[in-house]
Amino acid sequence: MDDDVFALAKLLATNLDRYFPELVHTYQHTLYTFALRLSERSQDAEDIVQEALLRSYIALSHYPAEHIRDLQLRPWLYKLTLNVFRNSRRGLHRATFSLESTEESVVLEVPDSESVQPEIWYDLLERQQELANALYLLADHHREIIVCVYFEQLSYQEAATLLDIAPGTVRSRLNRGIKALRIILSTEREKNYETARNITSSNFPGA
Repeated sequence: MDDDVFALAKLLATNLDRYFPELVHTYQHTLYTFALRLSERSQDAEDIVQEALLRSYIALSHYPAEHIRDLQLRPWLYKLTLNVFRNSRRGLHRATFSLESTEESVVLEVPDSESVQPEIWYDLLERQQELANALYLLADHHREIIVCVYFEQLSYQEAATLLDIAPGTVRSRLNRGIKALRIILSTEREKNYETARNITSSNFPGA
């Protein structure tokens, strides 16, 4: 726990009502960005963060002071936000792209380097808007892991703890999620090319 987080946790343990606004000020934007990347819609992200912060206040009001002082606030708030997002998804059916696998039953050894094919990721980042659109076509468990590791820059272990999965599953989902993203982007690019070609042909019959 870094000094600033430790100091804030200590203040919250001393006087929750007085220092809770500081927690909101410190983490609201970070949580909103996290929620937006998970949920796609700004209004949904705002609702998720508002609910997560409300839950955090209720939880803190019931925690003993020593427990609050020991809290790692950022991962704890991420967890609350993720749970609210997941609850909001229950019963919601939408078309997503997923690479089916038996990844849950496979435990992979995570290498020392946490770079998963970085050249592929950098290529994806060059197409920011396409990437943003494609991200929401992924299955939730693939989108969650990509958001956690690449956007929020959590370590494999931090992501594993947040998502309640084995560290090996983090790498498995990450690889499959990136592969799915590339397929989506490739498919969308082909569609756009075909549309442009049809428009060009209709306007320039002799082309």
